[in-house]
Amino acid sequence: MAKPTDQGNAAYVSPAEASRLAFVSTKTLARMADSGDIRSIRLPSGHRRYHRGDVTPDIDSTPADSASPHAESAGVSSLVA
Repeated sequence: MAKPTDQGNAAYVSPAEASRLAFVSTKTLARMADSGDIRSIRLPSGHRRYHRGDVTPDIDSTPADSASPHAESAGVSSLVA
């Protein structure tokens, strides 16, 4: 049987892939889906698939200052000097 991601539903990913993308456990994903925080579908077999857009970090919404690994230390050093 083909997976949904093989049938043009590339917007949905497996729990393992969603867990890796979102940096949370599969149990956390299931709780988030049950509470309506993220979209998921259930396959006829009962397995879940999560919407990729809900589990992928939104890089564009990250402030430029926090994107730099040295931003915080640069701010502290300027206060100390």
